[in-house]
Amino acid sequence: MAENVAAPNYDDYLTWVTTTPAPEDEVQFFKSIAWTRSLVEDPLFKPIPTPTLFTITGQSHNAFIAKTIRTPEGISHWLMLMRKDFETPSDSHKGSGGVSSRPNNVEVRPTKQSDFIILMELGADLDGFGGRVHGGAVCTILDEALSLCVEYHRQRSSDSRAPLYTAQLNTTFRGSVPSPSVVIVKTWLEAKVGRKWFVKGQICDAQDNLLAQGEGLWLTEKESSI
Repeated sequence: MAENVAAPNYDDYLTWVTTTPAPEDEVQFFKSIAWTRSLVEDPLFKPIPTPTLFTITGQSHNAFIAKTIRTPEGISHWLMLMRKDFETPSDSHKGSGGVSSRPNNVEVRPTKQSDFIILMELGADLDGFGGRVHGGAVCTILDEALSLCVEYHRQRSSDSRAPLYTAQLNTTFRGSVPSPSVVIVKTWLEAKVGRKWFVKGQICDAQDNLLAQGEGLWLTEKESSI
């Protein structure tokens, strides 16, 4: 599918996500697994396409996710779901947001309280030690999932289409991420303060055990006044 559909740009992002169907092969794959089937069919969520799994002809945009690690032995299956009733927090006052160096919140986020979830099948080409996904790959997964969460919130709540960057990402490992395995990545927006977006995410296994947690700060680039 990534070869036949062009990636959206910032201007048509929301239209693209709402009018492009979720990949049916991924929907069917995750319906074939008992615990993920219940999520795919949960009426609170809607399967949607993932913009960064699509490339732009003649450009390297999205290449790392869409080509380098989205492979049969890397991330072989990927399906994003959006909670239908999620809300974007109101803009908070300065000083009300923050990213802790040692996250105190180690509780597993209830799936139904997540803004977005991504179901993934992880393969051996992501390994550091045999049977364990490399820590850098875990950070990449969290970075990408959190970026998608922030961008969707930004698109819904702001007219700004300036570039949006990861400014800080703290990752806490609670257990090794096994491979091959199917995992769930949960993300939610904690706060927005001006150009700053504070977001959290967790990677959990089929039993909802917490494997890794990320806390991040995303920053919208200042728009030119000219």
